[in-house]
Amino acid sequence: KFCCAPLLDLPNVSSHMTMKSPMFSKAIFVLIALLFFLTGATGLVYQVVWQRYLLSLFGATIYSISTVLAAFMGGLALGSFLFGRVADRSRWPLGLYGVLEIGVGLAALAVPWMLRILDPVFVAVYQNYGSNFFLYSLLRFVFVFLVLLVPTTLMGGTLPLLAKFAAPDGSHAGFRVGFLYALNTCGAVVGTIASGFFFIRWWGISASVLLAV
Repeated sequence: KFCCAPLLDLPNVSSHMTMKSPMFSKAIFVLIALLFFLTGATGLVYQVVWQRYLLSLFGATIYSISTVLAAFMGGLALGSFLFGRVADRSRWPLGLYGVLEIGVGLAALAVPWMLRILDPVFVAVYQNYGSNFFLYSLLRFVFVFLVLLVPTTLMGGTLPLLAKFAAPDGSHAGFRVGFLYALNTCGAVVGTIASGFFFIRWWGISASVLLAV
């Protein structure tokens, strides 16, 4: 309720959104806000699905969840750091945001394929280090972490770019960026519920990934 409350007062939102950029308008901002809500949902669809993929690899829920969560949060932090610097210099933050979102979809589409490619690597790691549970688990974690780091880093770069677009001169940045982040968080909640309780049960894991992409 708190996250979605600003949607009930869009005229007030527009009063805070007066910007010097010729690209900006209320309609564009509403469209961007909707897209950011949807990408928040798809991001958590990916997270839930990746956890299911890794369950067969790690054999225990706690390890699959921990790996996905570490890669997700690490990638978001790395992407925010890297693309935050890019956003400060970018003259086209909205276009670059679109490029990143396309990259997220393509990278997420490639994750199952990359994990299948790594199957012989995991077999070799088990044959050489299977007797050392800690080292074996650590090596599996590193390989999977690197695979998931690509899409999650791209995800992390989206908010700084939208923040640059929404508040290019820094005025009303708290409200504008907070509003976008709230919508993204609401989308994440919707994506978690939809994928965990409905999409995977109705269509399976692969179809859920394709839907999110």
